Amino acid sequence: MERTIRVTGTGRISVKPNTTIINLNFDNVLPTYDAALKSSAEDVAIVKDALVRAGLSRDSLKTINFDINTHYESYRDEKGNYKSRFDGYQYRQSLRFKFPIDNKTLGKVLYQLGQLDVNPEFSIYYSIEDTESIKNELLGNAIADAKKKAEVIANASGVVLEEILEINYNWIDVEFRTRPYSLHDKVMMCKSTPDVNGAYDIDIEPNDIDKTDNVTIIFKIK
Repeated sequence: MERTIRVTGTGRISVKPNTTIINLNFDNVLPTYDAALKSSAEDVAIVKDALVRAGLSRDSLKTINFDINTHYESYRDEKGNYKSRFDGYQYRQSLRFKFPIDNKTLGKVLYQLGQLDVNPEFSIYYSIEDTESIKNELLGNAIADAKKKAEVIANASGVVLEEILEINYNWIDVEFRTRPYSLHDKVMMCKSTPDVNGAYDIDIEPNDIDKTDNVTIIFKIK
């Protein structure tokens, strides 16, 4: 019977984010389907205009989710029983845009969003623009850790490592981003005190993004 050892290696990496991402969520109920569709399109146009005023391109705004469904409200009838009745069409849409990390640009963007007549919920987080090389480095670190552990075990046990027989790796789409920050209330509170240059004075230094990943390797030993 072939003798083997199985070792799980853990890769760790800490990277500095380089991209600011802002999500906006709209949720509204209108009396007709056409009105809901029109309102959703107007929301997009309003946000795009705001981004242009902040120095970004209109094309930077992307729709990541959109749906329109019938909406019903609950009420009590004359006998006190709960019932539901149709009261319009509810549209939900999520928009996203991103730009290189720059507090001055962020201040302009948040100022423009704070001046909108519509009030979407929005949040900000930081990420890595090109994640493939980071993912590869993380996996390489996990493999190197598994090999190092195998060598320690082999030396301590008086056996010799030979070839790798099997590598088990469950690929998970690792997200390289910070936790989201909800800025809606803070920006709304600042709405009445705009900066003379049309921007908020933002001073945010995002934390590094720390990630781990695992890989299991089976070595033949003698």
